[in-house]
Amino acid sequence: MSTWPNDAETLIRQYVETLPLRSPSSQAAARSHLRRFQQFVVTHASPTPLSCSTLQVWLRDLQTRVSLRSVIESARRVEGFLAWLVGEGILPGTPWTPLRATYGHRIAPIVRAFLEPNPRDALDALRPLPRFGSHLGPAMRQHLAHRHSLGFRYEREQARLLNFDRYLQRRPEADQLPVHILVREYAECATTPEARLERWQSGRTLAQSMHRYDPTVTPPPLDRLISREALRQRRQPYIYTVRRTPPSHAWRSRPPRGHPHRAGYQVLQVTSTPTPAESSHGVAGLSPCPGAE
Repeated sequence: MSTWPNDAETLIRQYVETLPLRSPSSQAAARSHLRRFQQFVVTHASPTPLSCSTLQVWLRDLQTRVSLRSVIESARRVEGFLAWLVGEGILPGTPWTPLRATYGHRIAPIVRAFLEPNPRDALDALRPLPRFGSHLGPAMRQHLAHRHSLGFRYEREQARLLNFDRYLQRRPEADQLPVHILVREYAECATTPEARLERWQSGRTLAQSMHRYDPTVTPPPLDRLISREALRQRRQPYIYTVRRTPPSHAWRSRPPRGHPHRAGYQVLQVTSTPTPAESSHGVAGLSPCPGAE
């Protein structure tokens, strides 16, 4: 990678002028972030001053003086400035480009990984898993293609299968266990009954699709306890009857702030004796106090 440009101060000012910063203080703060990075690069000059190792050393040095939030903010500023230099043809490339292509597009997780005691392992943990890269990935693709051919968008089910696929890629020796065991383990990892039911249904649907091509695949049985628990904890709607609905004039809007009659409005109390259901749902509206109009 080429060396740092000599006219970096002029380039910093030109770049900050392109940012949507209106106040002079915000512009001065942005220039300060970039100027400190420029001074660090010039001080730690090397054959490849903008390598990943230079970024890591700069981030660790910055961490000793400012908070983690400020470190991440400075990294974002520098990443934008380097990308602008590449776009202007001043630099041929930036180390953030391969980092974001390999470990995800977010800057903050990469910065936190650089600051870990073992950055290599922390970066490897950020590496995104391939889509449908598990041993059941081809079966998932085949199932999705079949549903798409029938006219279903299947977007939500595709997202659920992707989550199941990531679990299988992280699960050791997943290819040595039958499908119904993997589905049961995956469902048991859910934190809520609703999520457990969704995982069970997704795995069951996939197993049924695989069973049509491979009779040795056993779909997991439908667990009614999971369905009953999910339905029991699901919030039920409350429907008001005509007799319990407040009159239309009770929902009159409150005047805007500064209106002379705004202080005369108060929360309407239910005229009839509320039922326990009404009390729990807070039936209330806005009406004028006597003499407000």
